Amino acid sequence: MTKKVVSILLCLAIIMSMTVPAMATNATISDQTMRVNVTEDVYLDIVVSPNQERKVNSDSGDEFIIRQYKNDNLTQVVSGEVGTGKVFVVNYENSKIKNEKVLLTANRVTVKSSIAEQPVEMLASSTNYGNVIGYIVYNKAYGSQKEEELAVYSLNGTTQKGKYVINGAMGETVSEFLAIGFDILGVIIPVEGIALKILTAIAIRHVGGGIGDVITSSFTEEVDVEATPYTLRGYHAASNYYSLGYEGTEYHVTSSNHNGEWYYEGYTPHTWKDGDILANILWISIFGGVYPYVKEYR
Repeated sequence: MTKKVVSILLCLAIIMSMTVPAMATNATISDQTMRVNVTEDVYLDIVVSPNQERKVNSDSGDEFIIRQYKNDNLTQVVSGEVGTGKVFVVNYENSKIKNEKVLLTANRVTVKSSIAEQPVEMLASSTNYGNVIGYIVYNKAYGSQKEEELAVYSLNGTTQKGKYVINGAMGETVSEFLAIGFDILGVIIPVEGIALKILTAIAIRHVGGGIGDVITSSFTEEVDVEATPYTLRGYHAASNYYSLGYEGTEYHVTSSNHNGEWYYEGYTPHTWKDGDILANILWISIFGGVYPYVKEYR
């Protein structure tokens, strides 16, 4: 469930991820807080916390809290638990509570078909590691006279398709809209991933030309998403050793309003070089010791 909620936030977030320059600056993640810039004056801080009850009760969903600020002043806090059918809203004025309310989420998001989380064992085949997508050449480790090289293999899973109908209500804030979406979509896909990106992108289009924090007219949008899971691993030819597998998912939003954006989660054929993070992990997994950093990719 945690993985799915993170995917929703990341799904919704999908629509504004690293391959879409126009959206890329709208969402950033720092430690446990995700920052979403709605307009020049309005931003959100979002925290998603795994619900420990899920260990004994599969019906328990991840908890989330969204704080909305305008000109650096807290204006609203919306919180909830994924899958409960309601979210809690507290409005602030001059740093004091102005009023509180409960919003019901029924009928706000319709799931026509859903992306199901693919079991890891389907990707982690012991006899098939997929295809080589590139090589990592490391600098010489301390005390070594040679540069180590790893081949990077990628094994893809089955592409799945999801179709979601999302409804926005005139007068609700961006925080309220996101929270309602999280409550429903978080059961299916990661909240802090694709869900966040998609929902945020939709909300920003409907807040008065980017100059406000309230949705100006009711709307309905259909979102089509294709998700392909991957397992990547390193291979050291000299020792004939394969690393553990590291997973990721590529999301392709195919609905017309989103112009075919791509969003990435984890380690994928398009993101495996980013920040040298996977290279670091593979070095530790295979060689151990002090990471010598990447000399080159090829």
